[in-house]
Amino acid sequence: MLPTGPLSSRRRWISLTAATVVMQFAYWFVHIGVDAQEPDLLWFGLAVTPLVFLVLAFASGHPHAPGATGRAMGLFLLVALPLALLDLRMGLVAGFGAGAVLTLRSDPQVHSQRTRAIAVAGASVYILALLLLQGLVPILGPFAVMSGAVIPLAVVGIADELSEGAAEAEQERARGR
Repeated sequence: MLPTGPLSSRRRWISLTAATVVMQFAYWFVHIGVDAQEPDLLWFGLAVTPLVFLVLAFASGHPHAPGATGRAMGLFLLVALPLALLDLRMGLVAGFGAGAVLTLRSDPQVHSQRTRAIAVAGASVYILALLLLQGLVPILGPFAVMSGAVIPLAVVGIADELSEGAAEAEQERARGR
């Protein structure tokens, strides 16, 4: 039975946490497979990637979870592969984030795909900035790798929380008039 009504904050974060746990397998196997030049690990990581979106879609109660998962995987490939040619970590962050934009259940009256996409773009730029600055501060390279394992899905949840806060403030303002 699919849930009706808005997605609760608790359920959103449980869904994002569960998907982030699954994402660790995909992220690290792809990362290690590329760095160690082990194609088997790379392919395993890519094979696990759809499960990240599947867990997120079903856990959040997306009304069209299988279709959203397929679209998210297509968008992951469309976004992650070209950006991974520039930098693998940035490509993975952008790809996982883009897929999460499509698979996390949203309330169209409150949550904006645009806001979610801006959050994912911001996370990708953040990772790129860390990688570019690692020449000045060497610890930033490993920090970028570790951040990339957590940030992509979390920024989508943060964007939704901010959208809900803005919608509540707008309702309060409308009631106060």
